[in-house]
Amino acid sequence: MVVLADGARSPWQTVAEDKTRDLAVGRIQKEALSFLPLRQMPVDLGEPVFAVGNPFGLGLTVTEGIISALPRAIGKTTLIQTDAAINPGNSGGPLIDHHGRVVGVVNARAKAGSGVGFVVSAASLTLLLQNISAE
Repeated sequence: MVVLADGARSPWQTVAEDKTRDLAVGRIQKEALSFLPLRQMPVDLGEPVFAVGNPFGLGLTVTEGIISALPRAIGKTTLIQTDAAINPGNSGGPLIDHHGRVVGVVNARAKAGSGVGFVVSAASLTLLLQNISAE
């Protein structure tokens, strides 16, 4: 079950998974939802970005940062690094550029220290979505 920002609830159906990146894509049953476009071009080091999420269950939150490293090998995958504040509850939320395009999906943060968050790139998400379309 997914609870949307307006309080509406919708059943969740997982349609694709990428276990290496700890990422799932789902489908919900809700009419007239708006969406953010996926950015097709790579991000630049130092580029400003915004992380959107629900940290600590406090409600919709937006934090600002930059792309602080790319690509960054983490375990068996490569992720984008940002210094935007990433906290529990931000995972799965978008990292957005100043044009409102999704540059990636917030994935994790460093356990030690602060200001080190990691994001699955929009390119990786696009590949996952293309695999859904091909099936």
